[in-house]
Amino acid sequence: MKINALITTLSMMTILSGVVFLVSGGFAIGVNLPSFRFLGTTRVFGIPLPILILIVLYALFYLILRFSVFGRYVYSIGGNAEAARLSGINVDRMRILVYTLSGLLSGLGGMVLASRLGSAQVDAGSQYPINSIAACVLGGISIAGGEGVIWGSLIGVAIVGVLQSGLIMVGMPSYYQWIATGIVLLAAVYLDQLRKT
Repeated sequence: MKINALITTLSMMTILSGVVFLVSGGFAIGVNLPSFRFLGTTRVFGIPLPILILIVLYALFYLILRFSVFGRYVYSIGGNAEAARLSGINVDRMRILVYTLSGLLSGLGGMVLASRLGSAQVDAGSQYPINSIAACVLGGISIAGGEGVIWGSLIGVAIVGVLQSGLIMVGMPSYYQWIATGIVLLAAVYLDQLRKT
């Protein structure tokens, strides 16, 4: 429908959160199956399995974005969708593929989170969309698209994680984490805008 991708994402997140709330009645649904908890609680050589999944996915998508035609198309569309279309790239098909991959990875992330918590909760991860945007922008990925490297987002994730963990360690309530993350996001987007002008 040619609606801005960020607005569509936030709208669908809100709609689906409401649907999940209706289905669950607002209650957490416990999941204690060992086969399900395996994903979020297992350690391999002392390293949590979710961290290993993260490393494998970062490496895989680094290779895809850096060395494949698909990766070049993604950067081209992010930089200038009209120029990409004029050069023969099927922009709509590529966008659908990228959004499908994003949804698949979000689903995997939700499964890992539910596995770690041992329950599915309506509000679990409700701050993750903002945190992920902040992490990407902090890592040098342009909010307008077409610029940045995947390892930059990993650095951004580390910065946001250290910020939030630090606030927890000093005993700050969770809403201070939201304030700090929002300020960091605004500052990062502002600096990105300054860099472009």
